Formats: sequence, C-alpha cells, structure tokens
Amino acid sequence: MIITQKKPIEEVMAMVGDAKTVAIVGCGSCATACQTGGEPQIAELKATLEAAGKTVVGTTVADYCCMSLGVKAKMKPLVAAAPECVICMSCGDGVQCVAKHAPGIPVYPSNNTM
Repeated sequence: MIITQKKPIEEVMAMVGDAKTVAIVGCGSCATACQTGGEPQIAELKATLEAAGKTVVGTTVADYCCMSLGVKAKMKPLVAAAPECVICMSCGDGVQCVAKHAPGIPVYPSNNTM
C-alpha cells in the first residue's frame, strides 16, 4: 500500500490556476484507504472547486489509479468532456498513469506520496 497525504488546498488551487473546467479522478485502493482520494474526498474537492467558480465536468474513481487498463476506460468519458485540467487524487504512480491517458491535458496531484 502507498501512503498519501492531502496537499494544502491552496497548493491545489494554485496548480489549477485560471482553468475554468476541471475533472477529478480518485483511486479506489490506497488513496481510499488513506482517505485522500475516495468518493467522500472527491465530493469535498468538487464542492471546494465549485465554490471557487470552477466547473467540474466529471469525476470518477479508478479501482487502482496505477493500473493502466482500468484507468484507460475511466478516463475516456473525462477526456471527452474536455476539461482544461485533471486533478488526480492518488499516489504519484497513479498520477503518471492518469496523465498517460489524458493526452494534452495537464494532470495535477492533490496528494503527496509518503
């Protein structure tokens, strides 16, 4: 299991910057166990982004963000929604895997890998 810790929301918002549309990807494995990337945390981040004037065009939870095949299927509808950026709520490996399946879209980590 990979341990993750939430980044301060100010750091996440700085990465998102001027992007108006955002997608969020959570991880159903390690990040869910650490309470840094499961459904409740996605809902919390979505509410925070929307309160800041961002439009969340989609959310999903991959069973394992570090498993390419499962992530590929989960990313298709998010990429089709054409967000200006994606926030990935997983470990660093998961962020890299999500980025691989979001060509041309910046993917930002909401967690620090411990």
